[in-house]
Amino acid sequence: MPDKTASEFWDDISGFDTCMFATMDGNRIRSRPMAPYFSETDHTIRFLASRRGHKVDEINTHPDSNVIFAESGEWMSVSGKTSVTTDAAIIDELWTDEAAAWLDRGDAIALIVKAEIAEYWNAEGTLSASWDAIKSAFTNEKASAGEHQKLAF
Repeated sequence: MPDKTASEFWDDISGFDTCMFATMDGNRIRSRPMAPYFSETDHTIRFLASRRGHKVDEINTHPDSNVIFAESGEWMSVSGKTSVTTDAAIIDELWTDEAAAWLDRGDAIALIVKAEIAEYWNAEGTLSASWDAIKSAFTNEKASAGEHQKLAF
C-alpha cells in the first residue's frame, strides 16, 4: 500500500463515529470515548461537550491532546492543540439529535483539535498479523507491524 496523502487520511478517519480523545489531567493522560466531527479544510477534529466537564479545565491548563481511531487492523492517531469555544455558530453546526441525548443545548461547548501530526498503522488484516505472530514463535523472526506513516499538517 503506498503512502496516504493528507486528503486520503481525512477520508479514512471521517468514516468513524467514535474515537478516544486524550487530554492531560495534571501529570496523567486521560482518555474518553467521544463523537468526532471532521473538517479537512482546516485540519480540525471537533467535539461537543459540557462546559462543566473536566475536559475544559484540562484543555485550558494543557492544550496538547490526542485523538485515537481503531478498526480491524488499522489504527490512526492525531495529535495537536485543543481549544474550547462557546461560538454558537460552531455549536449549531455540530448539533445533532444524538448530541441532544447527551447534552443540554445551553450547556454545550465545542472542543476543536487543530491537527499537527497524524500517524497510521495498517496490520494488513488480523489473519495476516496472526500468522506473522505464529511464524515468529517458530523462526525467531520478528512479526511485521504492517505499514506505518506519519503525516504533518
